[in-house]
Amino acid sequence: RATASGTQLGREIHQLAFVNDGLYGNGHSWMADTNTNAWVQIELAAPARVNRVVWSRDRGSKSTPMESCGR
Repeated sequence: RATASGTQLGREIHQLAFVNDGLYGNGHSWMADTNTNAWVQIELAAPARVNRVVWSRDRGSKSTPMESCGR
C-alpha cells in the first residue's frame, strides 16, 4: 500500500497508485502536491529484504534520474 504527503490535484495521470505499479512513462507516474518536503511510503504486506530502490519515470529515456524525479 502506498501513502504520500499529498498528490497534485488536477493531474489525473499522476496518481499515487502509479508510484509502484511496475509500469513506466509519464502516464504511470505520481506527482507530489509540493516541491519541498514531499514523501512517499510503500507499506509491504510482510517483512522483506529490499536491496535496491530505483526512482524513475522514463525507462530508457535520455533524461537523468534527477530530472525524471523533478529535482
